[in-house]
Amino acid sequence: MNFFLIHGGAQGGWCWDGVIAELASSGHTAVAPTLPGCEPGTLVAPEVDLSDLITFATAELTSLDWDDAIVVSHSGGGPVAQGVAEELVGKLRHLIFVDAFVLDDGQSLLDVAQAEQGDGQLGDSGQISSVAFSPEERWIHELCRDMTDSEARSWLPKVVPIPMGWLTEPVRLTKGSWREIPAAYILLEGESVEARVLYESMARKLTNPIIVRCVGAHEAMLSQPRALAAAILKATKVDRL
Repeated sequence: MNFFLIHGGAQGGWCWDGVIAELASSGHTAVAPTLPGCEPGTLVAPEVDLSDLITFATAELTSLDWDDAIVVSHSGGGPVAQGVAEELVGKLRHLIFVDAFVLDDGQSLLDVAQAEQGDGQLGDSGQISSVAFSPEERWIHELCRDMTDSEARSWLPKVVPIPMGWLTEPVRLTKGSWREIPAAYILLEGESVEARVLYESMARKLTNPIIVRCVGAHEAMLSQPRALAAAILKATKVDRL
């Protein structure tokens, strides 16, 4: 099978390396591009918005010339996957969301963040900070809560600010064709209680999804790559590595 892996905010394609290795060991092909504005060492990319990410990912997947791609998205990569599916519905076999956001047409990630957390993510000026969504302490104690402190910190040199446009631009899903693709949702059992409630609500926005549960906190692709690869295969009804 052919897997196209879309990372979430603050990361790059590198975060999927362990999962790619596990999938490859079972004879599957997986590709994980780094989205614009998320290259290692990037300080801030104010010019990058959600539509840029969707355009880039769509072009990358099209260039692979796959007719049966399985698109896997994590966290803020969810709406990127939705946008890609709007354009390439006839070329996709499955959509798999890994504790990922599922947005409605005209909704932004910031809309969801404000609804769930109030205005706590906003600065004094009322403007969102791209860095505020992935500060060091949140990375260590929430997103990587199933790792030791030193393990979590070892990934910090690769973490980058999230482009603000990724958070603030509403997704455009006017055709709704992404819903024609069989969907699955992987729920990570090591998340905080609040996060589990949020992602369970995201899963309920899908139409008759396959639900798979997997060990690991939000960054399970780093802490539990084998388990996550197995969950991805289970979501496609392939039960073993």
